[in-house]
Amino acid sequence: MKREELPGGKVVERVLTADELRQQLFPAITVEDSELCLLAQARAKAVREQLIEQGGLPEERVFLVEAELASSEGTQIRVRLNLTGS
Repeated sequence: MKREELPGGKVVERVLTADELRQQLFPAITVEDSELCLLAQARAKAVREQLIEQGGLPEERVFLVEAELASSEGTQIRVRLNLTGS
């Protein structure tokens, strides 16, 4: 909630907008590189399972490699996804 004074001196409380909440939350949230690596690994496992179960690829042909975080600017982090086939 945010307190605001209206013309005439009346004070009201209003709900913050999504953008206002983001502006307050982003600086307060820290994410370690180790947490990002765990997230990347979990996503990679989900992709692998999908390729095997839904895509019909043989399990022995789909494997995971260690995720490497790429440097990035701003609030986005990039992790490379490599797919190789023959």
